[in-house]
Amino acid sequence: MDVSYEAANTSVTIGSVEQPVPGRIRDCQELDDLLAVSITPDEHYGIDLSDAVKSAEFALPSPNRNLVGFDESGEITWIVDTPDHGTNEDHFRDLSLVSNRLLANNTDDHYYEVDPSTGEIVGSYPETQLPIGDRVVSFNGTVKRIHQLDDLVVVETGTTPTSFYGYETDGSLRWQRHGNAGLEIRDGALAETIVPNDARRAIVRLDPDTGKRVEVLESDLPDPEQYVSASE
Repeated sequence: MDVSYEAANTSVTIGSVEQPVPGRIRDCQELDDLLAVSITPDEHYGIDLSDAVKSAEFALPSPNRNLVGFDESGEITWIVDTPDHGTNEDHFRDLSLVSNRLLANNTDDHYYEVDPSTGEIVGSYPETQLPIGDRVVSFNGTVKRIHQLDDLVVVETGTTPTSFYGYETDGSLRWQRHGNAGLEIRDGALAETIVPNDARRAIVRLDPDTGKRVEVLESDLPDPEQYVSASE
C-alpha cells in the first residue's frame, strides 16, 4: 500500500486519497492490503478538534471503538468491536504486528488481538501477557513495546530497569537481557539506545540470535565501545 501519515495529524493518505479522521492519529499498521489506524478521540487531547471531526466522513461509535481499518482504495472496511474490559471512555493506543497478528494495547490495561479482515476482537490479555505463536506468554512487568525482525519477536517490559525478551515465532524464549533504554528496528537491524547521562547517547546493534551488543552504529560518547565489550 502507498500510505503516508504523521502521528497527531488528523488525516491519512492512502494512494491518492486523503482520508480525514475524527481525532488525531495515534498509530498505524500496514497488513498487506489493509491499514489499521488508532485514533485518539478529541476529548482526550483537551483541545478543540471539532474541525477535524466535522471534516471526517465517518464518526467513531464511542471512544473505546477508535481503531479503524482502511482498504487500499482508502475506504473504511471496519471499525473495531467494543472491548471486553474497561469503560466506554477507554481507548486503543499503540498497534503491533506479531507474525501478521494485529495486537493493540488499550487504556483499560489490556492487549487485544483484532482480526484484520473484520475488526472483530478475537482475544484479550492483561498487560503482563501476550500471545506469541500458539502460546500465551506471561511477564513479570507490563509489556511496553513489541518488535518483530524476521523470525525474532522482541518484547520490552517494565520501566527502570527494563527487561528485553527475544522469542521465536512459536513462543519459545531465545534470549533475555536487561537495560535502561529502549529497542527499535533501525535500517533492518535490532538496535538499542544507551543513555548513560542526559547529554549523550550511543546506538548499538544487537545480535538477533543472542541479544548481545555487537556494533556501535552511532554515538557522541567518548568510549562507546565499552558498552559493546561489556556484553560479550
